[in-house]
Amino acid sequence: EMLIGAGPGGTTISVNGRGNWMHCAALHDAWPEIKRQTEGVTIDLSLCEMLDSTFLGTLQELCQRADREKVPLRIQGAVPQVRRLFEELGMQGVLSHFSATMKPLPPQMRPLAACMNDQLNRQRMLQAHQALAGLSDSNRREFSRLIEHLRAEIDRLDGPRDGEKKK
Repeated sequence: EMLIGAGPGGTTISVNGRGNWMHCAALHDAWPEIKRQTEGVTIDLSLCEMLDSTFLGTLQELCQRADREKVPLRIQGAVPQVRRLFEELGMQGVLSHFSATMKPLPPQMRPLAACMNDQLNRQRMLQAHQALAGLSDSNRREFSRLIEHLRAEIDRLDGPRDGEKKK
């Protein structure tokens, strides 16, 4: 489950349990609203026990986006086994957003609904894995087959483009 709330310190997103692909598109969709908080964005992982590769890639993308758009973004509370995932994948850009101090969660938080659009979810999965693959040669090797599979699946579901024959 992902919860979102705003408080005096900006917007906070709390990942509870396992962060997985089902919430990644919704997180991307919420970004325009989230970034309007001038105080910044906090992603709280203190109740998170695991993140899948799509969620890891999404965090990579969000950190890059925050840096580009000059949105203060901090990540707090990652337990050792979750932090190790970022380290193993060479996610230095994400690790640079980690904070040793904990901000309290806002008192009013609501669920961030999962995206039910399969095509959009596949597109976000592809982008997240491309972000991870771009970090190192070992990541590129690790995720290349999945990226190829996702591209083929997206192409298959999109159908033929103008000028192409249906296979």
